[in-house]
Amino acid sequence: MNRKLYYLLIPFLIISCGKTFLDRDPTYYSNKTEAYSNIESIQSALNGCYDGLQDYRYYGRNFYLMTEVSSDNAKLAYANHNNFISFYNFALTSSSTELDGFWKIGYKIISRANTIIDATNKLNTVPYTEKRQILGEALALRALVYFDLVRIFAQTNSIGAGVDSANFDGGHVGIPIITLPTTKDSLISPVRSSVKAVYNQIISDLLKADTMLIPKQSVPYYFSSYSVKALLAKVFLTKGSNSDLANANNYSSYLINLNEYDLVPNVDYIDSWNSSYTKESIFSIPMTLTDNQGTNSIGYMLSKLGYGDLVSTQDLYDLFSENDIRKSLFKKGKDINIFKYPGRDKILGLDNVPIIRFSEMYLIKAEALVRLSFMDANKKNKDIYQNTARLLLDTLRKRADINAIPTNLVDNDLLELIYTERRKEFMFEGQRFFDIKRRMIALKRNDCNASVCTVNSPSYLFAFPIPVSEINANKNIKQNPNY
Repeated sequence: MNRKLYYLLIPFLIISCGKTFLDRDPTYYSNKTEAYSNIESIQSALNGCYDGLQDYRYYGRNFYLMTEVSSDNAKLAYANHNNFISFYNFALTSSSTELDGFWKIGYKIISRANTIIDATNKLNTVPYTEKRQILGEALALRALVYFDLVRIFAQTNSIGAGVDSANFDGGHVGIPIITLPTTKDSLISPVRSSVKAVYNQIISDLLKADTMLIPKQSVPYYFSSYSVKALLAKVFLTKGSNSDLANANNYSSYLINLNEYDLVPNVDYIDSWNSSYTKESIFSIPMTLTDNQGTNSIGYMLSKLGYGDLVSTQDLYDLFSENDIRKSLFKKGKDINIFKYPGRDKILGLDNVPIIRFSEMYLIKAEALVRLSFMDANKKNKDIYQNTARLLLDTLRKRADINAIPTNLVDNDLLELIYTERRKEFMFEGQRFFDIKRRMIALKRNDCNASVCTVNSPSYLFAFPIPVSEINANKNIKQNPNY
C-alpha cells in the first residue's frame, strides 16, 4: 500500500493522533501495548500524526481562529453563535474547551512522534536509509507542535519583564518537554521547562530532521528538507535574538535562491485559494472529502453560508488599496466577511490549510535584513541590507497590486511597512497575534466591540491559561499567572 493511500485511510484508525484523551491520564501518556514492529505500521502511525494536524482543534480550525480573534484582524460578527467570544474579550479561563482541545491534540502528536522515533531506532532489521525519512518527519512534526504550543501557552522568548525569571532570553516558564515514550510505568508528570529550553529542543529537532529528509516532497503535505528549512527561518525570526536574525536570514535566503518555489501571479492569486496547492506552497495541511472538518472547519466558521461568526475589522480592510488583488477576498456588507477559505468545488471545509508559504520567506528575509542593518556600523553594509529588503518587499507588493509604487522608506519606517505587509499577506492565517506578541507591542483594536480593546505589553494576557484538566492530572504543572 503506498503512502498516499495510507494517508487517506488512517483518519478513523486507532493509531490516529486525533483520538481524545481521557482526563484521568496526563496528556503525555501513551499506551505501552501499542508496539510498532515493522516499517509499515510505523509509517502508518506517522501518517496518523499528520492527521492530527488536520483536527479542528488544531490547524483544521481553532489554532488559526483563536489567535486571529485575539488580535486586531478579526472581531465577532453581529450574529455570532457564541464561538470564540472568550478569546475576543480576553476573558479566557483554564476551562476553555478550545485550549483544552489544542493542548491535548498537540501533546498527543508529540507522544506518538516520540513512540515512532523510539520504535524506528530499535528496528534493527531495516537499513538506516529506509528509516531516516520517517525519523526526520517525526522530529519535524514534534518540533512544529512544540513551536505552536510554546507560542500559545508562554510569553515570547525575548521578554525581559512582567513574568518571573524573564531575562530577554527565554529564562521564564514555557511548556513541558517530552522526548521519550511515556507509559504508566514511567515519568508522566513533567514540570514546565523554560522557553529557552523549548526553543533549543525545537531547533535541535529541526536541525537533525534537515540531515535526514529528502529535499522536496512531490506534494507539500509531508515534511521535507526544504520545508524544515522554511520552518527554521520562522522559528529563528520568532525567537528573535541577534544571532537568530542571522539564521532567519540565511534559511529564508536558501529557500528564495532555490528556484523550487515561486509567488503565485497576480492574475491567479484568488483562484489559488481554491487549489489543492500551488508553486507557493512549502508546507500545507490537506483536506479531502474524507477528512473534511465540515461544520468544524475554518471555511464554515468564516463563510456566510456557514456560521459566519468571525469577520474582518474595518482597520484591516482599510489597509488594502482598491487595486490590491487581496481585497477581493473581502466582501463588505453589515459585516466584512473573509473568503480566504472558500472550499474547493464550493464545498465548505475542503480547503488545504497553508502553514508555510513562499511569500513568508520574502518577508522573513526582509525583516531580518532591516533589523540586522541596525546593528551594522558600516553604512555600505547597512545600505545593502535595506536595499535588498526593499526589493523583496516591493516584489511582494507588486504581486498583490501591479500599480504599487516602489518604496523609498528606510530604517524604522521600512520595518513598519514590512510588518504591515505581513499583516495583509497572512490575514486569517494565524500570524498576526504572534507578530504582536513577539514584537512586544501593544495590541490596539480600532474597530472593536470587545470588553478589552487594548492590551499593553508586557501583559499576562499574551500567555493563555494551561487547561484545568492538565493541572488536575499533573501535580507538577503550574498555572500561568492571573488565571
